[in-house]
Amino acid sequence: MPEGVRLAVDQLVEGVPLKLLFIAANLPEARTAERVLLQGRVDFVLDAGRFAFAKPFFQGWEYFGLFFYVSTAQYQRGRYLVESVGLEVEGGLG
Repeated sequence: MPEGVRLAVDQLVEGVPLKLLFIAANLPEARTAERVLLQGRVDFVLDAGRFAFAKPFFQGWEYFGLFFYVSTAQYQRGRYLVESVGLEVEGGLG
């Protein structure tokens, strides 16, 4: 059985609605999210970019991260998998 599929933003399938699942703030988080989503057969799209925390101590600072997007149909499964390994889904960043 094939595992999940990792795509870059320029490989998006037109017409597939996506939802932001997770923002990896560092390489260990990105590798963990990638591993669990691939093993769980959840297709995802990656995009690198800047983000800011909404938490008081971190306000005003920008960080570079890796954004994990999944189809809206696979969002709940992806959320379960990411949270099962101790990572916070996108809402955890504020």
